[in-house]
Parts: sequence; structure tokens; C-alpha cells
Amino acid sequence: MYETIESDEKDETPVVRLNPKRSGAVRWAMRIAAVLVPLLFLYFLFPFSGNKNNPLAATTIQLVELHTTSSRGDAPSPQTTLLDEAIQSFQQKDYQAAIASFDQIIKTNPDQRATALYLKADALYRLGKKTQARNTLKKVLNEDDDALKTKVREVLDKL
Repeated sequence: MYETIESDEKDETPVVRLNPKRSGAVRWAMRIAAVLVPLLFLYFLFPFSGNKNNPLAATTIQLVELHTTSSRGDAPSPQTTLLDEAIQSFQQKDYQAAIASFDQIIKTNPDQRATALYLKADALYRLGKKTQARNTLKKVLNEDDDALKTKVREVLDKL
């Protein structure tokens, strides 16, 4: 691949030149690398996400952030609530456990029912149970949370 030429009498450093027969292969390898390296960089910089088509995801993020910032507050909480545990299961992608916790919240805590219903619908959607997710979202429309009702109507139009 490389060819070494004898050095001049004055300068003892050898001169290295590419062998013209193999330089075409090197050029092709460099061209391929020039295309593949940026593509790999972009792939790992912007990984593909399965949630891009999830119309529930944006509101879910808002609900989770709202709950986590309001539960932190200035006073330390003595123990985590059931909603905290459900959200943690949801974030760990253990949707079955999250749904079970959301069901318990829906039955026992009327103040958090609308949030739990919405998050349960998102967990169902992520499990591929779109019909059940749609039916669960419709139950949110019977709750008192007007802001969430508006978002649910928008999401139902997209499902």
C-alpha cells in the first residue's frame, strides 16, 4: 500500500508515497467512511422513539412534572403516596404495575382520579390497548378537572 523511497543525501528522512495501484481502494474506503460516520453520529444523537405517535405523551409529561414538583414542596413528605409509586412504575415502563396502582387511586382517591385516569389511559395506549385507552379517556370527561377535559378532547380527536 505504501512505497518508501530512498532519502536524499542531504535529508535522511524517508519519503512515503501512496502506491497508485491501491489508492483507488483507499479513496473508496474514505468516501464510505465519510458517509457512514455522520449517519451513525445522527442515529445515536437522535435515537428513534416509539412514542412519537403517542398523542397522550405531552400531557402525561406535564401531569408527571406537575405532580412531582407539587409533592416536593418545602415540607418533607414522610412517605411516598400511591400516585408517586404509580408514576415511578410508569416511568420505569412497568405499565401493568402502574395500571394496577392507577386503578387503586381511581377507587380510593377522588382528588387524584382525573390524573390517574389519564395516566392509566396512556399506559394502556403504550401497551397497545388503544380501545381501552380511549374508553378510559372518556371517563376523564366526567371529572371536575376542566383543563384536563380540554386536553382529553384534543387527544380523543387524534386517536
